[in-house]
This record gives sequence, C-alpha cells and structure tokens, in this order.
Amino acid sequence: MRMSICLVACMCLAIPAIGATWHVAKDGSGDFSVIQDAVNAAASGDTIRIGPGRYDDKHLIGNPPWQQFARIHVVQQQLTIVGAGQDRTVIGPAQAWTVIQGDDSGAYVSGYYGAAVVRIEELRFENTSKGVASVNGIDSLLVARCSFGGHRRGVDASAAYSEIGGCRFEGAASTSYSHLGSFSADVLRVDGCTFILDLQPPVPQQHMTIQSTAGAEVSNCTFLNGTAGIVVTVGSNALIRECRFDGQSQGGVANGGRRIAIERCQFTRQRSALDQYGTQAIWAVDNIHVSDVTLATLDMTNNWWGTADPDSIQAWIYDGNDRPEDPYFIQWDPFLPGPLPAQKKSLGGVKALFR
Repeated sequence: MRMSICLVACMCLAIPAIGATWHVAKDGSGDFSVIQDAVNAAASGDTIRIGPGRYDDKHLIGNPPWQQFARIHVVQQQLTIVGAGQDRTVIGPAQAWTVIQGDDSGAYVSGYYGAAVVRIEELRFENTSKGVASVNGIDSLLVARCSFGGHRRGVDASAAYSEIGGCRFEGAASTSYSHLGSFSADVLRVDGCTFILDLQPPVPQQHMTIQSTAGAEVSNCTFLNGTAGIVVTVGSNALIRECRFDGQSQGGVANGGRRIAIERCQFTRQRSALDQYGTQAIWAVDNIHVSDVTLATLDMTNNWWGTADPDSIQAWIYDGNDRPEDPYFIQWDPFLPGPLPAQKKSLGGVKALFR
C-alpha cells in the first residue's frame, strides 16, 4: 500500500500545472475589455480568450528613436491567445493602413521582451503594417485558423520554428508586399492556407518570401494572382508539395536560394511556372502540371535526372510533344550523366533536409 501511495504521489508531481485562462470581452462580461490588460496580468503558460468584436487599442513599444504600436504585445515566455473565430474577433483598425501608421502590428512577439513560445488561434488581423510580427529569436510561433487582410505583411515568421496552418491571407496594403515572410529561421511549416492578391497589383506583391531559412515546408496551399507565388532566396531550402499556383504575372515559384523540391503541384496562368536567378539554385521537380503560361519552354538542361538513360527521362515527361494542343515543353537535353560530387541533386536528397 505504501508503494502504491508513493507511486501516485510521484505521478501527481510529474503532471505540469495548468495555466489560468483570462477572458476579454468588449461588453465588460470578461476579466478585461482590453487585450493588453489581460496580457499584462497573465503569467507564463496562461491562455487568453478574446470574445467577438473589433479590438484596436494601441500600445506603444520601445524607446525613442525606435518605437511602434501593437494591439497585442506578448511579454511572457509562453502564452496562448484564442479568439472567437476569424470572422468574429478582429484585431486592428477598420481603416486601410497608411504610411502614417508606421511599422505597427496586430500582435508583436519578441524574444527581447521575454517571449519564447506563442500560440495564436481563431483571430482576424486587419489594416496594420504587420498582422503578427515575431522577431529577435523567439523559439516557437504557431498561428492556426486565422485570417489576414490589408497588411504590408500578414505574418513575419522569424521564430526558430514557425507553423502556420489553416489560415487565409487576402488583399494587401498599397506598397511592396508579401503575405508571409520567413527570415533567418530554422524551420517554417505552412499547411492548408489560402493566399489571394489582386490579379494586377499596383506594385510588385508576392505571397511568400523565404529568406535565410534552413528548412521550409509548404503543403496543401493555394496561391491566387499577385506578382509571384513563393520566392526562395539567400541560402534557403524549401519543399513545396500539393499546392496550386494560379494567375501570377511573373512566376509561380522563384529559386534564388539553394535547394527547392516541388512535388505534385499545379501551375497555370503565369509568365513562367518556375523562375531561377543566380547560379547556386538546385531544383528537384516531381509530378507537376503546367498550363496556360506565357513562356512555352521550361529550361531544365544540365541537370541530373537520376538516370543516364535519355529514353527513361523522356518517358517521365508529359509535355507538348505528347499533347500538341497544350504546347508547353520541357527542355532537358543536354543532361548530366551523374550527380555532382558532394551535392544532393535528387528529390530524395532535398526532401531529406526536412526529416
């Protein structure tokens, strides 16, 4: 009996304490009516639940000359923020963003102020320079089932690990823009999101920028209109699979980074499906469908295809040679007879970066 009691006691000690839940309501029925008041009261590990309505209470961050406004400024090591639904709880002003607002944000998450692990769910962010801004080395950012509109950047995902799932990005401020940006990150995962821009934006606007990111994985997403779909640059690695790109005025995916693997994706109504700039970019492309593009030839010469048999390579390609009514062609010859030394050129080699 003593052993059983001791075992139960040890198990109880091993269970972490559950954080408190704070409620924010516009009608005064919650613990607070202003979100930042709830954030200031919360301890690390707590959850803040925000009721329906628009919340545009601005709070100044920083010291002169660097200062900006945020509607939510996370100062805890761990915090979860949950709205009443992306069509019910709105963060930000009703008026369109202008340069007078400066670099303000809906939610500001920074390791400099103590934030490390932050989860944001079921909110809509509108009309700020950035919807969610994570900067200065936080460990983990999760954004789930949120929507974003009218920003210069919807999510600035600069955490070591960022996961964006089930979100909708639409519209943009009238400046150069990307819906989602990952900068100097270790891992970025984006799944099940929809990105929408104007068919002919007034300035160059792209849906996603991946820069200096060791491993990015984008899956099950739709990218509509804009200038470009995904731009990978500055030594980044990306795996893009089961996505649809439609209506970009330039390219669906641009590679100026290091390695991109693309699987089971659809490209239509672009100048070109795939763009490359720079000499260090490596592609691994498997089972993509391209239609209605301006540039009728995809240059994939001087690549290693996993075989030195030209008949096998041609058999893997279905293009205008097989379907004359869809005159888009893959130029693959000349090809390399083998992989370059010490370089991962195959699809499996690039995919291994994400395991």
